Amino acid sequence: MTESIGMMEGAFFVSRTEILSWVNTLLKLDLTKIEQTCTGAVACQIMDVISPGCIAMKKVNWEANKEYEYIANYKLLQQAFLKLGLKKEIEVEKLIKGKYQDNLEFMQWLKRYYDIRSNGTASYNPVTRRKSSAAPVQRRPKTVAKSAKENKAVLKTGGEKESAKKEASREEELGRQVEVLSASNKTLQKERDFYFSKLRDLEILMHFYEKEKIPLVENIEKILYATEDDKVVIDDRGELTIVEDKC
Repeated sequence: MTESIGMMEGAFFVSRTEILSWVNTLLKLDLTKIEQTCTGAVACQIMDVISPGCIAMKKVNWEANKEYEYIANYKLLQQAFLKLGLKKEIEVEKLIKGKYQDNLEFMQWLKRYYDIRSNGTASYNPVTRRKSSAAPVQRRPKTVAKSAKENKAVLKTGGEKESAKKEASREEELGRQVEVLSASNKTLQKERDFYFSKLRDLEILMHFYEKEKIPLVENIEKILYATEDDKVVIDDRGELTIVEDKC
């Protein structure tokens, strides 16, 4: 499965140079460092290339330069993963720190996922898609020279102080949301692994009684091997029937 792409598949042997070349060619960008992908914007658009429409591109912030802005981008990415049924854990807390190794490994995973899932990008225009995002790529704010007195006056304005408070509050709130999402994701993974191991133990146990043709064992095996299209029906007498669910 794509979410379990591992070291032995060669995904994590792709070099930094190859990753940067791939990203720049695919998205028509000019990145020079892997660390520049830590904002989450690049990952969002790569997923948009693979599955057009899975990301709300108009909400992607390409000018993000603070951690809480990175987190907002990664929330969009997590929503896309959920929509596509991807169980890959996004280690947001590590990625937003901008560390080379963490971001390299995530980009390597994304490239491998792209290689497996992409059906070609001939009709995809990355520049046009970015025009609908929250901010254009690499837009530089205009700077106006000010005197020391003017700068001090600006810093003292109530509006700027209020804006700083709101920004700090928003950053704190998004940080809490990431913590909740991460904790919830880890809990779900543990529960999934726990119940899967129980089912696997039952399956192994049932194999020891296959030759004895015990009705109870046969019914348990029917339940274990029922697909998502099968509906298990147990009547008042305990009789089990597997029927195709046409709903």
